[in-house]
Amino acid sequence: MSINQLCRVLYPTRLLFKTKKWILICCGIQWFLAIIAPIALIARSAETCEGFLTRFIADIYILIIVIIFPCTIMTVVHLIIFLHTWSSGRRVAPAGNMLARQTTSQPVFNDREKSLLKHIIAMMLVYVIGWIPLYICRIIYGILFQLTLTFKILTALPIISAWINIMNMFMYHHEFRQYVKQHISRIIKGPPAQVTTITTTTTTTKRT
Repeated sequence: MSINQLCRVLYPTRLLFKTKKWILICCGIQWFLAIIAPIALIARSAETCEGFLTRFIADIYILIIVIIFPCTIMTVVHLIIFLHTWSSGRRVAPAGNMLARQTTSQPVFNDREKSLLKHIIAMMLVYVIGWIPLYICRIIYGILFQLTLTFKILTALPIISAWINIMNMFMYHHEFRQYVKQHISRIIKGPPAQVTTITTTTTTTKRT
């Protein structure tokens, strides 16, 4: 989703990034990476007996795949989006404002850019707080941590994080919100009624 959002921001006039084909490509790449990522864990467990070192390495690998790698991608993508928004707002300036810019000091970020930056930081914190505590505690305390009450409490954090992301999509993604509304209204109303036109042909016979 981050790469899809990046392409739509950087190339708003490209029709490919507005089609369902591009969405399917992004979903296909995501599923491809999700299938490839656990292969190392499956091969590792098949070759060696399960021990402390093996579990520790596996937990570190899961932490990298689930937390560090996605956070790095999201940070880079959101940084590019923010810099693009910031630079595009200063790329073209009205000629009448040149004198005002020389005499008055202009703030580094306007209100729109500050709001965007706060939103990006907030969503990153939601992802990190939702996922990191569970895997960090599992690495520190081992497999017995799964039997504790703390583990059951921490497993609720990723669910809350996912729900916040879904709510964020509905609140800030106008096109997605309109798409969902159209499909829900279509389901409620049902398929359009088929109007059958019956044409009656009258035959007039002339009397001769």
